[in-house]
Amino acid sequence: MPGKPIAEKARVLFPNAPLGEHRLALALTRKPCDTAPHVRLGTDLPMADGWYVLGRIDLARPSTAAPPR
Repeated sequence: MPGKPIAEKARVLFPNAPLGEHRLALALTRKPCDTAPHVRLGTDLPMADGWYVLGRIDLARPSTAAPPR
């Protein structure tokens, strides 16, 4: 998309994922349980095993402080 990059912060729980840095990737599949992509997108995003790599995320232990409102 044209313009400046947008940075977002969100709290999402991944209870079974190890802490640390992970790749965030997107794939369009036929069924929810499929791991193989079914649709290819017209983009120049980097790919890993057919998945489009959107960026990196850092999974950290949640703080005990209440989230801002």
